[in-house]
Order: sequence, then C-alpha cells, then structure tokens
Amino acid sequence: MFYVLKKEKFPTLNAWIGALAYTFMPQVYMSFHSYTKFIAVFLLPFMFYFINQLLREPQKTYKYLPLLATSTAIVIYSHPMNGVVYGISLAIYALLYAYLDGKIISRRFFL
Repeated sequence: MFYVLKKEKFPTLNAWIGALAYTFMPQVYMSFHSYTKFIAVFLLPFMFYFINQLLREPQKTYKYLPLLATSTAIVIYSHPMNGVVYGISLAIYALLYAYLDGKIISRRFFL
C-alpha cells in the first residue's frame, strides 16, 4: 500500500498512515488463515492504482490494461467471492472517479 500511495504522489506521512491502516484492516487479519484470500486482498491496492492510471492517462492503456486484467484474473481465480465483490467495487469507483474528476477525458462517455 505504501508503494501505491507513493506512486500516486502522496506525502510520505500520508503513505505510511495509509499503509498502516490497510495493514491493520480486519479483512487482512481474517485472511491470514486462507492464503487464497490473502492473495486477493494483497492485489486490491494495485487494482485501484491501475484503474487510476487508466483514467488519468488513457494514452498508456496498453501498459495498464493488461496489468489490471491479469491482477483481476488472479483475484477471481484465487478467491471468486472476493473477486466478484472487488469487481463491483472497482466498477463503482471507476464510474464515480470519472464522473467527479473534471480533468478526465473519458468523463464525456458517461455524460
């Protein structure tokens, strides 16, 4: 999580707080007994990062779309129930992010 937040240009303190909050989240604690669920939880921040990059920089679709597809496939393969929930959450996040951020070009598609 720290890596993803630093890549998004957050200050170091904010990245540390986000990483600690993600680490001590109850979902992470409950997934230690199941390595497949842990893989799904581990890939979630990277999936949000890939969504952000796809919406911010549509010219780099060739780079981030395969990464998003691969991580989504791994999550669905490792734990299907989490994969469905994460997929719905990511779709809602992408729609809200594209709608609320005026700098995103793909916003016109939704309006």
